[in-house]
Amino acid sequence: NKAALACQAEYSDVAKRYLGRIYAIGGLDPFVIQEKDISYDPKNFPPVTNMDLVSYLVLTTSYYTKQQMKAYKSLNAFIKFFQAGFVTKWGVVKINNFALILAKVKHSQHFSEPPVQVWVICTTNGSIESTHCTCMDGAGEVCSHVGAVLYALEFINSSRNSTSCTDIRSLWNVSTVSQARNTFVEDMDYGPVIASSSLSTDVPAVPADEMAEILETLKDAGTSSVLMRVVEPFAEEFKSVSVMICNAYKTIYV
Repeated sequence: NKAALACQAEYSDVAKRYLGRIYAIGGLDPFVIQEKDISYDPKNFPPVTNMDLVSYLVLTTSYYTKQQMKAYKSLNAFIKFFQAGFVTKWGVVKINNFALILAKVKHSQHFSEPPVQVWVICTTNGSIESTHCTCMDGAGEVCSHVGAVLYALEFINSSRNSTSCTDIRSLWNVSTVSQARNTFVEDMDYGPVIASSSLSTDVPAVPADEMAEILETLKDAGTSSVLMRVVEPFAEEFKSVSVMICNAYKTIYV
């Protein structure tokens, strides 16, 4: 329609740049790829490292300014977006010896709005070729959403290289015991046991007259104790104060 043609004419440089970025994957628009063609297996993701992130976010030359991006702020994007779980449903498609990563990133403030869509084109060795985001800053080829997705790729690669034995089926440490025999609990040998010394000591109770004298001393000093609420004659004084507070509350609020 006329509106679409006018938009293409006004932003012809943006459209031309977009076509140049997807040239590596045969000019296929990543946003038309169907769900059935996307793989979510971590083994299929490219080995993106931290150096690949720095190389792209900081050292890559911008198409528009002809200067290095130096997107230092995007290096911390994973703190706000990735670690908060805003990067969702990232998948990968292999096209022409390139890996196309598709992901969605939630908004950090506008939770009711649909998540932005991000795609990243990488080589098979993890080098980042180009990126795109549907947010307002996406045309600049680097934004916080792109940075978050790149850190997600780096996390996948680092987690894959540090696979634990519980992540692989039937992979456990080989037991050094050749034969296990049943035995009663009372016959089990737990090794040397350090005898615990008894620290319990009988402490005589404080006589009532001495306790009253101690509480009287505290009262004269202008302090109080929890025992005064249960030991007479101090408990009667606390009871009178409680009644006064209740009566004042009823007078004001009831």
